[in-house]
Formats: sequence, C-alpha cells, structure tokens
Amino acid sequence: MHTIDYFCRLAKITNKDLANLMGCIPQQLNSWKTGRKPIPNHHKEKLCEIFNVPFENNDIFDNREISELDRVKIGIIIENNKLIFNEDLSESLRNDIERNKKLLEAQVEILELVHELKQALKNNTLMKVLFSEKDFYCQLDKVKALVNEIKNNE
Repeated sequence: MHTIDYFCRLAKITNKDLANLMGCIPQQLNSWKTGRKPIPNHHKEKLCEIFNVPFENNDIFDNREISELDRVKIGIIIENNKLIFNEDLSESLRNDIERNKKLLEAQVEILELVHELKQALKNNTLMKVLFSEKDFYCQLDKVKALVNEIKNNE
C-alpha cells in the first residue's frame, strides 16, 4: 500500500476527494503512487498540509510500499497532531498521548536497530564481510533494553 493510500484510509477520504483537495486529477495521484512521476514539491507541501505532516517529513509520501517503520513514524505524527490540535485535553489524556508517543519512538529505534542487525548478518553471510561481533552484540543489547522499556511502560 502506498503511503498516500494509507493516509487517505486514516483520514477516511477517497483518492478522488484528495485529488479535489489538491487541485489535480486522480490520474495524477496514481502516477505518483506507481512511481511513473515524482511528486512535485508544491504537491508535497499540499499533502503535508492536508494530512498535518511536518514538511521536514515530506519524504514519507515518496514511499510506494509502506513499511512497518513508516506506519510507526506516521503514528508519531498522529500523536503529535493530537497534542497540537487539541488544546483542551485533560492532563490524563495528554499524559497517555505522550506515553504512546514515547513508546512509538522506542519502537522506531528498535526497528532501525533490527534493520541494521539484519544488514550486518546479511553482509556477513552473503558477502563474507567481517563485522565487529562486539558492535553486533552491543546493538542487540540496545534492542533488548528498548523492548524491556516498552514492556515496563505497558
């Protein structure tokens, strides 16, 4: 699923509705999603505006296949938006959102570390490239610590 489709699903809008909001035609959206054409910056700005994504994260719309890491990063954006756009939140709800955001941030760290570990293993087994076993276990210990932190916060 393309990131644009994922955001549309979350916002409960159709591609046609999104195209109308952006001032383009649905075929143009499809050409971006298939990768036939890159998304112009002014349209990325509009996507960020529509879905309340900080512009510095606009590269997320370039992803043709949304990954687990992308979903978690989008979750962080959504939690941030809850805090920004809902000033009248109770202290309890605000704390819950902050806790969720921290858990999602830890999950991003875990996913990135796991990716690095997989790459290290792949490189070592497929190309016989030596990697530092100490660094590998250090990264693995970070993953374990983050997982334990998440378990303790639940």
